[in-house]
Amino acid sequence: MQFSVVGWGKYTDSEGNEVWGSNPIVSTLLSVSGESWKNWGSDVDDATYISDLALQQLGLERDKTVVEAAPAKELTAAEKKKVDAALKDVEAEKKKAE
Repeated sequence: MQFSVVGWGKYTDSEGNEVWGSNPIVSTLLSVSGESWKNWGSDVDDATYISDLALQQLGLERDKTVVEAAPAKELTAAEKKKVDAALKDVEAEKKKAE
C-alpha cells in the first residue's frame, strides 16, 4: 500500500515569529510492505504508525517534547450562542471600520 507524504516546516520570520512555511519541504510516496505491513495494527493508531514510518524513511524522528493537544470539547448551546454573538459583534465592527 502506498501513501502520499507531504511535510511542512517552521521557520522564524524577520519579526522573530515562528511560522509555518507555505511550501512543503518534502513530498514523497511511502510504500508499506513486508515487515512494516505485517507489524501494522500494533499498539498505536494508524495515523501514528504511518507517520512514524514516514519519519523513519526520511531519517527523522518524532519530537518527544511536543505534547499532543487534548481533544476539543463540544460547546454547549449557551456557549455556542455566546460565540455567535461575539462573531456578529466582530463583523459589525469590521463593517463600521470600512
